[in-house]
Parts: sequence; structure tokens; C-alpha cells
Amino acid sequence: MRIALFVLIAVGIQAVSVLSVVNDSIVDGDNSGTWDNGTDDNNTYITPVKNPPEILLKSRHFVPEPGINQTFAAELLTSKEPGVHVLVQLYHAPTDAERKLFEENNVKLLAYIPDNAWFASIPPENVARVAALQEVRWVGKIL
Repeated sequence: MRIALFVLIAVGIQAVSVLSVVNDSIVDGDNSGTWDNGTDDNNTYITPVKNPPEILLKSRHFVPEPGINQTFAAELLTSKEPGVHVLVQLYHAPTDAERKLFEENNVKLLAYIPDNAWFASIPPENVARVAALQEVRWVGKIL
């Protein structure tokens, strides 16, 4: 008899970690999305289905399109300010090496916003370059 035990550790409604114990093996699972039930060779399994990464502001939740809006990027280039405040969404939490890369581009990651987003301060002339980094999913206006 095969036993599967699934443990979900959650904070509020946001899942933090999922561990699966199947046939005495522990597998760290995905921490977001919905679940898809299925069977394979008489084994039942549950797998995560990725949802688009949502930015969870107190006032609203939204899923931005990857990249940067070109009109917004052009507006930033006319800014006379030494730094502009934007929202930056990454594909994952930045590693130390990625944080160093952001520092080299004069990006200051400020307050964290779920899911993988930060308020950030960036020199206007660096915004398009930062948006093109492979770690960056989206750069946008703070609304």
C-alpha cells in the first residue's frame, strides 16, 4: 500500500511551502498556484499548476505583462530626477549575485511586495536596461 501525505504550511491564504511524502521520499514542491489531481500507474498524485505571478498591493491585485511599457520607458527618459520610484517584479527572490548586479545598475530594492515584487529606486536612464535583465519579469509605474 502506498501512502502519500501532503503538508501545506500557509500564512493567511498565501502558501509558503509544500512538502510531499511519497513512498518514504520527501519532495519540496512549488509554493504557489492551484492543484491538479491525477493518476499514473495506479498512483495518485497532486501537482501544482503555475498561475501567473500576481502583485498583491493592499489596494488591488494584478498580473502585469512581462517587460516594460514603452510609453512609460519614454516618459522616464524625460525625467529630471536622479532616481525614479517604480515597481519591479522578478521571477524569483534575488540571489546575492543578482543583488550585486542590481547595485551595479544603481537599483535600490526597497520594500517587498508579494509576489516577488519590490518598490525600487532606479536612475531613469537605467530603467530600460534593468527591465531587460533576465531576472526581471516586469517594471512599471507605482499607481
